[in-house]
Amino acid sequence: MTTKSITLRTALAVTIAIFFSNFTDAQESPRQDPASRGRAQRPAQKPIAEEVQKVELAGLSPTIDERLPKIMEDLSEQIGKLALELRLLRRDTERNGTALELMLYEERLSKVESKLDDMNALKNQLEARDQELQRRLRNIQQELILRGGQFLRRDVAEAAIRSDIQAALDDTRTQKETTQQRVTDLQTQAEALRRRVEVLRKKVEQLEAKTEGQNQ
Repeated sequence: MTTKSITLRTALAVTIAIFFSNFTDAQESPRQDPASRGRAQRPAQKPIAEEVQKVELAGLSPTIDERLPKIMEDLSEQIGKLALELRLLRRDTERNGTALELMLYEERLSKVESKLDDMNALKNQLEARDQELQRRLRNIQQELILRGGQFLRRDVAEAAIRSDIQAALDDTRTQKETTQQRVTDLQTQAEALRRRVEVLRKKVEQLEAKTEGQNQ
């Protein structure tokens, strides 16, 4: 039996009870004229309507105990959706931050590798110059011929040429040492940056895979 049926039956019972009550009152005062009876019955109509309305409200309006489980269910559902959105937002933020960090490290690695290429090129040039100066030291006579007429004495000329070439050779080797140290430092930096870039790339790939799996 539904709530609406109970309400209608209750309202009907109240109406019948009030009707019989008015009917009894009418029998007790037979001499009263119809107009008076009409005026006497009218005040009873308002209580009837009020009683019916009270019965309907009591039968149709759910109580707080009945609505509370539904309210809690809706609230729990909203909290679950919000928690999911927060997880997705945190994951997107982490992925974007990692991607940005990866981009910065890749840029740094590119610059270090460019400097390393320049230092290696300079190192090769210094190595070639070193070899050339050593060759010239081994061929002082040829240097004398190339510089002919500048010196009156041969021994003085050889000593001067040897001194000049040796000074250039010493300077070249000093530059080679400095360049080699710079190359070593850049190689260390580049290796560390490559490892970091590799770690960040794998992390970005994992985060993207999780995001794709979540969206599917």
